[in-house]
Amino acid sequence: MVPREGSGRSVGPAYASRLVEFATGQWQPEAAAERCESLRRAMRCLERLAKEAGSAGKQ
Repeated sequence: MVPREGSGRSVGPAYASRLVEFATGQWQPEAAAERCESLRRAMRCLERLAKEAGSAGKQ
């Protein structure tokens, strides 16, 4: 998401706020996961971890 070190490219002052704006207002992770297998696997893994953490917290 950020330029590779040594690339000579810089990150502007509004980079973080624009990224947050995109992630919270426009990006649709479920739709993206339909087209991206690695994202789909990552989301499944996170869901499983969250479920396990929730189960552990109830004990």
